[in-house]
Amino acid sequence: MRLSQRDDVGGGLFDHDLALRLKRSKDGGLSRARRAGQDVAFHGRSPGGNMTRRAVCCCGAAWLTVRGEPALNAVCHCDNCRRRTGGAFGWQAYFPDAQLIDLQGRFREHRIRNEQVRYFCEGCGTTLYWTSVFMPGHTGVAAGAFEPPGLPAPSLEAMSRARFDWVTLPEGLVRV
Repeated sequence: MRLSQRDDVGGGLFDHDLALRLKRSKDGGLSRARRAGQDVAFHGRSPGGNMTRRAVCCCGAAWLTVRGEPALNAVCHCDNCRRRTGGAFGWQAYFPDAQLIDLQGRFREHRIRNEQVRYFCEGCGTTLYWTSVFMPGHTGVAAGAFEPPGLPAPSLEAMSRARFDWVTLPEGLVRV
């Protein structure tokens, strides 16, 4: 499959051009923003690298724990992310696989072609984490599932051209 166009993925559109641009960049797509002179919080190198966070499903039967800061903390407006969350956008954090230190509960998986595998709680259906061709070697985590203190505000907004008109986000996000 050639990943150079928008394809229907799991009932939603997935922007392969964006995914490839971000995948090719060593810093998760943030180099373009740096070249443009925008200030980007690079969470993977921030203080507090030993902090642990736990993301939990709705029923509390499944959870995962990560150590350190995410390599990418972003909101995305693509159909795939909106349908994953049932909201106006998806908020996700990608952690290097080595930072996933604990995984508990019973999960089922849903494969979206060869691009993404989502893992959701068998009991309540909460999508808690996934793997994707977009960020090989990383685990994507539903950022809203983290227990307090949660994550800092996202630093990147993907698929901003697909944002609903009524959605407003903080200034200063890198938009791709």
